[in-house]
Order: sequence, then structure tokens, then C-alpha cells
Amino acid sequence: MKGVHAFSPNFSMDPEFAEELRKSASLGVKVLAYDSIVKKDEIIISAPIEVIGI
Repeated sequence: MKGVHAFSPNFSMDPEFAEELRKSASLGVKVLAYDSIVKKDEIIISAPIEVIGI
């Protein structure tokens, strides 16, 4: 989705993923997120964005 400024896991939609991501980050895994454009046959990665809420 082009124009995104930050990423945060959706705790209400997928609490298991969100909690595992939080655990991983607390153990030192560097969580990265990027602004991107998703098309049918490709993903175009753009600038890094802030990761929040973990």
C-alpha cells in the first residue's frame, strides 16, 4: 500500500502473530517494514517505514 508511514501488527485480527512478533522483537529480532505497492504479479518495495506497537 503506497503512502504508509508506519506498521503495527493487528492484535485484534491476528493476536497469535502479533504476540509472536512482539516476543521475537524482545529477543533481539530486528523487525523491518517497508512502504510498498502490491500488484497481481509483483511487489514493489519502497522506503523503510517505522515499526510501532511491538
